[in-house]
Amino acid sequence: MDEDKVINKLIEHDEKLQHIGSDMATKDDMRNVLDTLDDIATIAKRLDQERIFTTEWVRRIQDEVEQHQTEITKLKEALNIA
Repeated sequence: MDEDKVINKLIEHDEKLQHIGSDMATKDDMRNVLDTLDDIATIAKRLDQERIFTTEWVRRIQDEVEQHQTEITKLKEALNIA
């Protein structure tokens, strides 16, 4: 009777191990995940750098617009159309 219990338990463990083995990630799977994460990190870094440059570009354009508005106001005053 004890032998039957042991045999059943061994069969049960074998089935569980097969199930675990099929669900486990392999080294190649993990390598692919890490490569993808590296790519995502690289894209995020580039976007952050691009955001910094874009913000600076917008600031320069805003300064230029303010300068143009000041010059236009002076021209209107000089032409008496303001």
